[in-house]
Amino acid sequence: MSEELKHTQRFESSERPKKLYRAFTMHPNQLTNEKLRETLKPGTQAADDPTRIGDGNELGVYMSTNPTMVEQVYAHGGKLAGLSIPVARYKDRQGGMHMGIQLPSCGVVCEIDTTGLSIREPKMIQALEGHYNNGFQGHEWIADNIPPDHYKIRKLTLSDHPHDKRQIIIDVEHSTPEALDDAIERIQQEFKQREREARIFKEFMDSLSDHERFNSYIWEKKWQERK
Repeated sequence: MSEELKHTQRFESSERPKKLYRAFTMHPNQLTNEKLRETLKPGTQAADDPTRIGDGNELGVYMSTNPTMVEQVYAHGGKLAGLSIPVARYKDRQGGMHMGIQLPSCGVVCEIDTTGLSIREPKMIQALEGHYNNGFQGHEWIADNIPPDHYKIRKLTLSDHPHDKRQIIIDVEHSTPEALDDAIERIQQEFKQREREARIFKEFMDSLSDHERFNSYIWEKKWQERK
């Protein structure tokens, strides 16, 4: 990778933030109280440079001063392994072709206490500076890792895309471990329901002919009659 990593130099002051925010998605079936207390570590390393993450920027656990950004960008809908059910190819109303039914992922929104935590401004490649903080207000910082005593969970979400009308958002910022267990159970129960619905839809689609699946008027009418 030839492009040089450079400090962002975007900060109006060098004042160290007391709180930072991070969000990520995971398979709802892997959600446990213990899993939410593990050390946060960097994502996938670049294949040709262990000092960088997959997009080429400096390796680290990325955080933001803007909690809205991390929630909107990273907590809603992640294309994770095991979260798509293969289905016979069909066409939607807009003419788009589909070969899978997307299941919802669990978004985890964290608040990080930086007291005693080693953080730094990230080095970024020039090509990605225009995407700094995903275009939101605020600044990015990174750490080599974040031990569990430096963060708490603020929210759990369940959705398959950012504008999912059936999304669930649970505020767990002040929850006890017991209340967090209840929130996890709610997320997982809803996920099982969505998974059951997806498998029923798959069986329906797999039963149709190519002609029926490629005509949204036909298959939608049949689907409504079945329901």
